[in-house]
Amino acid sequence: MKLLRNALWMSLALFAAACADAKSVDHAALTGKLAEVNKRICACKDMACVDSTEKEFALLWQEVLAANKDDRAVLSKYAEQDVEHNKCVKEAMAAMGHK
Repeated sequence: MKLLRNALWMSLALFAAACADAKSVDHAALTGKLAEVNKRICACKDMACVDSTEKEFALLWQEVLAANKDDRAVLSKYAEQDVEHNKCVKEAMAAMGHK
């Protein structure tokens, strides 16, 4: 159920980003923020931690998509962080006994 809710958050972020106007963004800073959230979610030991970092990641991902919605090359660079994030979410959920 939690993973379904998290998927919904990501879908909403994608939708909002698709509707947003492109803006200038500091890619290095945004990459750093995403990496920091990924580190924190990999260290999560409870559901509250997973939920809060998922929300933070969704907001940052919304920024990524809003600024780069038409640039597949840039989005592919960010995709690695998204894959890492999803891996950490699955590992954190498994460690807590969720499937």
